[in-house]
Amino acid sequence: MVNEYLSVVVRLIVLEGVYDPSDDSYLLLEAVKDEKKLKVLDMGCGTGIIAINLAKQGCKVTAVDVNEKAIENTKVNAEINGVDIEVFKSDLFSNVEGCFELITFNPPYLPTEGEDIAWDGGRGGIEVIRKFLKDAHKHSEENGEIYVVMSSLSNTKKIFDEFGKIYRFDKVLSKRFFFEEISVYRLTTFKNAKGNKQRNEV
Repeated sequence: MVNEYLSVVVRLIVLEGVYDPSDDSYLLLEAVKDEKKLKVLDMGCGTGIIAINLAKQGCKVTAVDVNEKAIENTKVNAEINGVDIEVFKSDLFSNVEGCFELITFNPPYLPTEGEDIAWDGGRGGIEVIRKFLKDAHKHSEENGEIYVVMSSLSNTKKIFDEFGKIYRFDKVLSKRFFFEEISVYRLTTFKNAKGNKQRNEV
C-alpha cells in the first residue's frame, strides 16, 4: 500500500511499514521552518518529510533510520522532490559520524513495549529518547541545536531530571489534544555538560 499526498512543502509517498506523517511531524516541521544553510542530521527520518523540507531550505542534510523501509521511502521522496540528501541505516547514532549544527528527532514516545518501532517508546515512553540523548550532545556542534518531540503521555520529568545537567530544555511549540499534549523542545548543550538544570516553557 502506498499513500500519496502533499505535505506542507513537499510531495510525499508513504510506503507500507513507514510512519505516516501526523500532527507530531507537522509540529516539528513548523519548529524548524526557518532553519537555513545548516549541516543537519534528521534522526528517524521515516518518509523524509523533515529532511526534505530542510534540504529545500538550503540545509545540507543527513537522514538516518533503523527501519530499512524508511530508508527506501526517504530516498524515493528525495528523488521525487529533487533534493540531494545522504540517507543510510543507523540505529540512532550507531553509524553516524561527525557533528551537526542541527539535529531533529520525532521519536517513538508512546509508553508501550513490544509494539511497532514507529511509536513504541518503551517503558514510560522514554527509552528511545533516553538512548538518543546519551549520545546526541557528542554529535552536536558548539552552539548547535537539537529539536525533539515529546508527549505528555511519556515520563518527561524523568528525562528532564536525568539529562538536565547536559541539556537546556526549551519548549518552543505545543499542541493539545483531548488525551495528550505534543510538544517540541529545543535542546542546547551546556559547554561543560554539568550546568544547572534548566527547563523553560512557552
